[in-house]
Amino acid sequence: MPNNAGPIAEAGIAMPARAARAVAIVVLLGALPAGCASVFDSVPESATQQSQLTPMAAPVVVTPREIVVPMPVPVSLRMETTPLAERRNGLVKIGKPYEVAGNWYYPAPGAGYDEEGVASWYGPDFQGKSTANGETYNMHRLTAAHPTLPMPCYVEVTNTDNGRSIVVRINDRGPYKAGRIIDLSHRAAQLLAVTRSGTANVRVRYLRMAPLMADERFEEQFLARQSWYRGPQIASVGLRGPLISWQPEVTQSQ
Repeated sequence: MPNNAGPIAEAGIAMPARAARAVAIVVLLGALPAGCASVFDSVPESATQQSQLTPMAAPVVVTPREIVVPMPVPVSLRMETTPLAERRNGLVKIGKPYEVAGNWYYPAPGAGYDEEGVASWYGPDFQGKSTANGETYNMHRLTAAHPTLPMPCYVEVTNTDNGRSIVVRINDRGPYKAGRIIDLSHRAAQLLAVTRSGTANVRVRYLRMAPLMADERFEEQFLARQSWYRGPQIASVGLRGPLISWQPEVTQSQ
């Protein structure tokens, strides 16, 4: 007899129970994707929003190369000027005792030095040559050579014959002739009216050590305060190079 009941009847399971299970499974499977969809639908939306915001946020991120922050300048350095080229290789130097033409010289700190003697000068033959402390000699600067004072230092030189005084920077050694105590640059000699006679009686007084990379403000400001000086007044704190003109040399004090 043919079985017209179908597979369900052959399995021997009542139709209503299996149908209920099938319905439950279908409902469960149908509900799971729906639930997952509801969950993941919100996640991609948030992820999409983040992916949309990321390109917009990138331009406001400043890389270190784009940050330009000037370094703070110490107050003590703000008024400094560019060092003179010929002083860039200079060294602080006192030196050891040395002998020249049978005479011994003993370099020492300059505090308390105050001597009188004869001044001479040196000029074009030494222009551009190295000084004893490594600087380059410039005959247009207010500099001088001394046998024993520390380098570089400032000294006040007064021509005792005419009363003129200037400040010079000691950066070289010499002179070595008897009775001479200082060798002036050409300009220093002109200001003290020494170039015509070649020598003059002077008083040399130590003031203090000079900065290695200093310009000539100290020397020029001292000079500008002298009543006999008729050269240009120093108005700029950044003075560089030799003065264009200075008072012509005279044989008598003014």
